[in-house]
Amino acid sequence: TLSDDMFNVALFACHENLAPISHITEVFARAANLDNHIDAMNYLASIYHSEHQYEKAIYWYKRGIELNDVDSMIYLGKMYLEEKNYTEAVKYFKMGADLYGERPWAGQAMQELARCYIKGYGIPANEEIALEYYHKSDSDYQNDKESYDSIFFLEIANDYFEIKNYKKAFEYFTKASNIDKSVNYQEEAFKKLKLYRKLTYILH
Repeated sequence: TLSDDMFNVALFACHENLAPISHITEVFARAANLDNHIDAMNYLASIYHSEHQYEKAIYWYKRGIELNDVDSMIYLGKMYLEEKNYTEAVKYFKMGADLYGERPWAGQAMQELARCYIKGYGIPANEEIALEYYHKSDSDYQNDKESYDSIFFLEIANDYFEIKNYKKAFEYFTKASNIDKSVNYQEEAFKKLKLYRKLTYILH
């Protein structure tokens, strides 16, 4: 389609720095408006996001959200997360998670929501609910619980590490190690903590 052609031209020009960004955004916008080209909307929003033009980014993400695009919901949620507007971030992650089984990438929205439950961002921290969302986020979970749990436990461990709850982080690194015997996640965690403390000492 013409909108696909316009999108691909703008994408190539963007990646190769072949034109001023104002020209590239104009082509993305034309593709987006031609027949609701969602990828064009999201790329355009991401450009405005990277340039800290948040109102324009929100406008284009919301255009995608109006079309029930879960990617747009996740991207907007992540943008709000970066800005520490946790209530709005949770709102859009939940919007995407509620479309599980209906739209692609809803499982990713569930995982983003789970991370908010672990960290207590925009909602009361709740480890049990976070685990439920992780388990629901992949339709193959019931067929291979152990493999997926090792991945999910590692995600949770890293989330706890990020908010400096090292006790819970090591608890989940240990759980992951007990499932996946090929990797000593506790050892990796100790290295990570040692590096973190070293960097903190240097920076302060």
